[in-house]
Amino acid sequence: MKAALAMKTITSTAQVQRIQHPTTPFPPDGSRVHRYVHPLILSMLGIFALACWITPGFAQQDHGAAIDQLKTYHFGGNPAPLDEVDHWVDEVRADPDRRQQAARALAAVLTSDALFDAKQFICRKLALIGGEDQVPSLAALLPDDQLGSLALLAIARIPGAAVDRALLAAMIQSHDQPRLGIIATLGERHVVDAIAPLTQFLDSNDRNLNQAAAFALASIGRPGSDEALEAAFIRTKGERHAAFGHAMLICVDRAIATGDTAAAIRMCTLLDKDPTTPVLRAAALRGLALANPQKAIPLVLDALGDDGSPRQLMAARLARELPGPQITIQLCESLPKLSPSGQQLTVAALSDRADRAAAPALLALMRGADAASRVSALRALGWVGDASTVPILLRAAASGKVEEQEIAREGLARMRDPAVDESLLHALDDSDGAIHIEAIGAIGRRRVTAALPHLLRDTRSNDKNVSAAAVRVLGDMGQPDQLSSLLDVLLTSPRDERAPVTSVIVAIAQRGTDDISRTDTILKRLSDVTKPGDRADLVGILGSLAGSGALSAVRKAAADPDPDVRLTAVRQLAAWPTPDPMDDLLAAVRASQDEIVRSIALRGYLRMIGMDDSRPDDQSLALYKNAAALAGGPADRRLILAGVAKLRSLSAFDYAAGFVKDTDLRAEGEAAVVDIGRGIAGAWPEKTRAGLDPIAQASTDENLRKKAADTIDFISKFADFVTAWEVSPIYLKDGAGCQQLFDIPFAPEQAEHAKDVHWRIMPVAGGPDQPWMLDLLAVLGGEQRVAYLRTSVWSEAPRDLVLELGSDDGVKAWWNGTVVAADNTMRPVAPGQDKVKVQVKAGWNDLLLKITQNNMGWAACARFSTPDGTPVKGLKWVVPSAKPL
Repeated sequence: MKAALAMKTITSTAQVQRIQHPTTPFPPDGSRVHRYVHPLILSMLGIFALACWITPGFAQQDHGAAIDQLKTYHFGGNPAPLDEVDHWVDEVRADPDRRQQAARALAAVLTSDALFDAKQFICRKLALIGGEDQVPSLAALLPDDQLGSLALLAIARIPGAAVDRALLAAMIQSHDQPRLGIIATLGERHVVDAIAPLTQFLDSNDRNLNQAAAFALASIGRPGSDEALEAAFIRTKGERHAAFGHAMLICVDRAIATGDTAAAIRMCTLLDKDPTTPVLRAAALRGLALANPQKAIPLVLDALGDDGSPRQLMAARLARELPGPQITIQLCESLPKLSPSGQQLTVAALSDRADRAAAPALLALMRGADAASRVSALRALGWVGDASTVPILLRAAASGKVEEQEIAREGLARMRDPAVDESLLHALDDSDGAIHIEAIGAIGRRRVTAALPHLLRDTRSNDKNVSAAAVRVLGDMGQPDQLSSLLDVLLTSPRDERAPVTSVIVAIAQRGTDDISRTDTILKRLSDVTKPGDRADLVGILGSLAGSGALSAVRKAAADPDPDVRLTAVRQLAAWPTPDPMDDLLAAVRASQDEIVRSIALRGYLRMIGMDDSRPDDQSLALYKNAAALAGGPADRRLILAGVAKLRSLSAFDYAAGFVKDTDLRAEGEAAVVDIGRGIAGAWPEKTRAGLDPIAQASTDENLRKKAADTIDFISKFADFVTAWEVSPIYLKDGAGCQQLFDIPFAPEQAEHAKDVHWRIMPVAGGPDQPWMLDLLAVLGGEQRVAYLRTSVWSEAPRDLVLELGSDDGVKAWWNGTVVAADNTMRPVAPGQDKVKVQVKAGWNDLLLKITQNNMGWAACARFSTPDGTPVKGLKWVVPSAKPL
């Protein structure tokens, strides 16, 4: 009522202000606001504050109705009162006065005849806002079997002695589960007055009760509680005895944390002397070590001999963790006295300590009789050993015992003593070949670059195994500045033993940063040597390295007077990674009288024809024809046909067909015709069909008959789709995705550069269900790029037609040089996705497509229809490069 009156007053005041100044607007510059609005606002705020002062409940909702509804609430009913009380509790938590008021209202429900579900809910809310005033209401519920746990949850969060007294009283009155919860809470609250009654519970026959009391006493941790637990531990046996021991461990942790080491040692000593609790003894051993490490050392050493016990495992763990060099010495002294299992655990601990002082004891243990202990000691030496242990590890590595060999090798690679490398270098002088080889292997694993001169020396060893080991390591870690020395080794070795050194020289030379650093040393040596065998071997190395300098030297060697050098040079030219030596190889085919040289050169030449994808197919065919004129026999011509079969041109198709009548090459000729026919079927369907039909009918090769027949059937499904296409190379740009590439003009759409584009026949590569598919992904591959397709369409008369396009992804189309379609999209291909009207002139018309590629599929298709959708007659298409003039 008062709030309403205040608001009415405010409204009237505002009306008065407006009446006094009915025509005075608020000026835009604010210059007069303070004269009218400011007093109004002050007036309103003053009256509003007065109303709030008069009405303490102003802006505070009355929740009485919700509480009344809550009393009869049962879970599953209307949740509205719960929601309101939830919101109320959240609002008041930060306001002490309102919080207390809400808590009193809610606690009153607990002493009412409210339903059980309502009281459960109230207990949960009081856990958030309850205070000392609510202790009696909550305490009354503590003995309740159903509500006691929730009441305990709420009361446990309230500080103060009143709660402690209530809990003590309730503990006496309660039974079973409620009592156990109260006992645990007394422990968590460290209630000293609970020690006496809890001590009495230790002798209860109720296992749950005495265990709860024990852990509560351990949590309280005050004078009297520890002693009570110790006394109970001494006078009991069995399950209670063990439970009291576990509770004592809590006391031990607390005593160590608070610095009461005397109490911790007293309790741990008591636990450690009890043979009936092995797990507790292990835990007590750790407690003693934490409380007084030095005092615990004898116990740890003793426990290491307690085979198979938890205490032994704990001792092994402590042997790793206890600080100081003294523990290492004492562990080493105990080794001879321990059983094999104790020795292995101790050795593992010494290994983890990584204290080099353990090395002598480990070496002594390796001379023992137990194999498992010897292996453990050997493994540990890899962690704690130093230069003095290198000979032992080398002997183990050379022993031939597989397990010891691998462990010793790992240890030699792992040791971090800087003097180990020097010790390994000394071992290279060992006359024992097996140890010498292991030293070389360890040097390689440790990458000891100072050993390179020694390894070079060892490559000349009379022991072939030593020499081979040195060569292997040099191959792994040698650098180009060792090439000269290695060449000395190579050229002073018998030729039939040079292969390993040759491989190392190639591997090291390839680490050079450029052609000069890779080949200069070898080229200089080649100019100095006179023996043909040496020249041949150096030419072979240069061929493996490639590069411009190497190519010049190998070309020169191809004219060497010595046949061995010439043959080696031709072999290297034939295997060259680029097509640069093509002319050299062709010259060798023409000039050489040696059939082996001619055959190798021809095969290399044929391989290189297929290496240049930028060369037009008909030019490649001309090269194959030149090679055929020089071919020596059917084997060479088979290689030529294999190359021709990869071309996509009508002339290649006709050329291959000429071999079908050759009895020696019929099978290869038919195979080439079938392969080429599949690629050119779209461009020349009728000629392809005519060439394939005899093979489909009469070939003696069943597989070729089927392939030819499948292609003929494929041609029959082209329907009205345009199939005669040429494809450009791919175009891309760093940082540009497919949709940016769509708008970048590349050479095929630039009049001044279009003539320089290398076009190739585009096969119609779809499957039986998609004969119209131009599969760019299969031909070009890749992502984030574009390619162009072009065709020429002939019409007998001018007409208006519809060009139906499909693309994956975007498509741009030029008809007779004019853009008629542009769809910068990303999609899978389907026929007729874009339809545009085009004016077809009589004669030849040019169609150019730009197809973008995002990822996955990349394809296109095209066909023509009349404006009313009927099929078109009188059209034909051909690839532009074959268009009649």
